[in-house]
Amino acid sequence: MLDMREYAQRVVELTTGQKPERFGPGGDWRLQASLERMLELIGEAANRVPKEVQARFPEIPRAAIVGMRNVLIHGYDSVDPSKLWHAATVGVPELLKHLERAIAQMPPFEP
Repeated sequence: MLDMREYAQRVVELTTGQKPERFGPGGDWRLQASLERMLELIGEAANRVPKEVQARFPEIPRAAIVGMRNVLIHGYDSVDPSKLWHAATVGVPELLKHLERAIAQMPPFEP
């Protein structure tokens, strides 16, 4: 969940102050590629969260997050930029709130 939080924070940083017009066809492809990659990484990290941790925090929509990752990876040619923008600017900030609460409840990590 720490990786999910890190990548979610990067998404928020990338989108802060941006307008949706800069995203999608004719927009800033670098911004779109960066957001896609961060969302892929959030999904990959979500896929690695142990089942017992998933069960403790059902408010984190892990299946939807992993599903988006799968679409970005395998269905890259059918990604709707407006849905991606919505996920990045609405879904990720909400996810970040859930992650912050969940991480605060977790015992400290000891390697």
